[in-house]
Amino acid sequence: MQRKLQICFGRGINALPAAQEIGLDKKTAYRYYDEWTEQIIESETGDFLERQKKEHQRIILSFDNDILEAYKFFDEIDIEIHGLQKENKLVPKHLFSIKLDLMRYISDLKEKKGAISMQPTMEYSMDKKIKEMFAEYVKDTKND
Repeated sequence: MQRKLQICFGRGINALPAAQEIGLDKKTAYRYYDEWTEQIIESETGDFLERQKKEHQRIILSFDNDILEAYKFFDEIDIEIHGLQKENKLVPKHLFSIKLDLMRYISDLKEKKGAISMQPTMEYSMDKKIKEMFAEYVKDTKND
C-alpha cells in the first residue's frame, strides 16, 4: 500500500483521493505525504554547491552510459555488415545508414558530454570570483 501511495504522491495526486483510491486511512496517507514532503525539502535545502557538483557528475555518468549503449548497437551493426561482406553477400543500405546515424549520435553525445565536463562548477566559479575580489581589495588598500 505504501508503494501505491508513493506512486500517487509522485504523480501529484492529493493525499485524500489517493487514500480513498488505495483503501488507506486518510490520516496515514497524510502522515506519509508530510514525511515525504519533509524529505524533499531537506534534500533541496542542503548544501547547494555540493548538490550542484553531484548533479554535474551524474549528468556526465549518464552520458557515459548512453555512449556505451550506443556503441553496443554500433558494434552489432558493424558485426552484421562485416559478416555479410565476408560471405560476399549484398549489404542492405539501411545497415550503412544505421551505422552512420549511430556514428553521428555517438559523436553528438561525446560533444555534449565534453561541453558539460568542461563547464566549471559553481564552486570553482565562486572561488575564482572571491580570489579576484580579494586581489582587487588588496590592490585598493595598498593604493590608499
